[in-house]
Amino acid sequence: MSLSPPPRKQSMSSPQRSPSARYHPKINTNALSAAYPFIKEDDQDVEKDLADFFASTSLATPNSSSLTSPTTDRNHYTRPSSIATVYSPIDPSDASWSSKTSPQPCPLGHHHHLHHHELDNTQHGGHDQDMALAGPMLPSCSYCSSARSNSISNIMEETHNQLRERDSAYQCLEGQRRDALQNLVPSEVRHRLTFHMDECWFVHFSPSGQYLASVGLDQVVIIWQDLMTPEPSIFRTINFKRSISHVSWSPDSKYLLLNLGYDGWHKDFIYELQVVEIESGEFLFTRPSQDSTGTTIVSDVAWFPDSKRFLYTDDRGKVTIYNLKGDITQEYTVEKDQAGKFVRNIPGTNDFAVLTSSLTLDIHSFGETHTIRSLGAQPQRTTTVNVSHQGRYAAVTVRNDKEIHRPPHIALYDLKTMTYIRAFEAETLENDAFIIVPTFIGPNEEILCSGSENGKLHLWDVETGDLISILDEHSKHTGCMASNIVHPGIMASCSDDNHVIVWFTKELQSQLQESDEKWMEKGRKLARPAIDIKNGW
Repeated sequence: MSLSPPPRKQSMSSPQRSPSARYHPKINTNALSAAYPFIKEDDQDVEKDLADFFASTSLATPNSSSLTSPTTDRNHYTRPSSIATVYSPIDPSDASWSSKTSPQPCPLGHHHHLHHHELDNTQHGGHDQDMALAGPMLPSCSYCSSARSNSISNIMEETHNQLRERDSAYQCLEGQRRDALQNLVPSEVRHRLTFHMDECWFVHFSPSGQYLASVGLDQVVIIWQDLMTPEPSIFRTINFKRSISHVSWSPDSKYLLLNLGYDGWHKDFIYELQVVEIESGEFLFTRPSQDSTGTTIVSDVAWFPDSKRFLYTDDRGKVTIYNLKGDITQEYTVEKDQAGKFVRNIPGTNDFAVLTSSLTLDIHSFGETHTIRSLGAQPQRTTTVNVSHQGRYAAVTVRNDKEIHRPPHIALYDLKTMTYIRAFEAETLENDAFIIVPTFIGPNEEILCSGSENGKLHLWDVETGDLISILDEHSKHTGCMASNIVHPGIMASCSDDNHVIVWFTKELQSQLQESDEKWMEKGRKLARPAIDIKNGW
């Protein structure tokens, strides 16, 4: 026995309908007139006309007693008809129709299946018309309803199979994307550079892709070259008597801008800016960050695209632009809560992404005027910001906040639309106290990479936010990663374990295998002295 459906909520504007109206919906005479010529549009006696028509085709119309007073024999009980019991989406012209719905004649002597199908093929015009309109006028029995239910179950099962195939196709596409991104991950250790005597804080590839600069707590800047060979060499070292907090390559790779910031061991040292010409090793100028009130803290430095100017921000809200002669060309002052903590140039523009002391992400534009656009407030414990090489994305690092149970993550922003995209998280990502600078890798910056205080490198799919891979080669806090613009398959990372690791993709590593063997063979020939068989060595 079927249960009546739950009562539907009546709207205030619609008139009240009787309970039987749920099973006897109003018939659309305009639609039926297209299928049955004897029914005219707006015919008020359409139910009587339909009853006469069904009687002439041996389809008995249920009497009113069969609908209101069912007998004790469930086989003779006529249930209220619905679209589920009178309509099946299977095409009756299908050869397997009879095997699916009526393999045997109805044991109760009902013949409405045959007439129902004849009606479909002849007078009703097939399934192009809605058979549900004639549902209240068609009889039903438990045997035939079961056959119809079985056919609908078959259709549902076929539909579910199609959905599973579609999901499998999606999973296949996702799997193909994951495999393609895996090929873009620099997962092979090409070099492990161990020349730093203390913690290594920062690494940065030159825009030309030729050099790699690394700085750390040992107060030395090392510029590496020949990274594509099996044995890279040191192009130049620059020694200082204090710690270097940051280095930045000029866009033309000719100059290196050094930010000599806070030194906990030499608190009497003032903050300095120094520009070094790479080829000659000459210091173009040194400028202390000092004014009439004393020493100001230089937060960060960044180059303009023309490689002739750079700016620095301090903790008092001052934004100063220098040229290569050390002269101040422009100077601006913003509110102290808008003072920049970290600054990154948006490549190809005179715009800079600035993470302020009040934890807002602002875009400073330096044209004829200085304008500021804000991306809104950032979460508490926000530390750094980095911009992709193509200037589309900005990645903001957010530390763990135990008070509100928020895990550490990387927030991604679209700088074109000035909108927030998503957050990147991982169970193994740890960031409680130290600075971590993320980077974008891949030919089209498809992957976001971030270090962790446990030494693990995490790589996510920028498009979906899925974690692709975890690289575990460092033993301590890994604070900075850098990608090579010219060779997207190369990445570098530095750690408090004093090591700098240069990573290559598997494809690039295999491509260099033959050249590596030739290079090593050449080195062995140069190192091997000539042997005179008669006279010996």
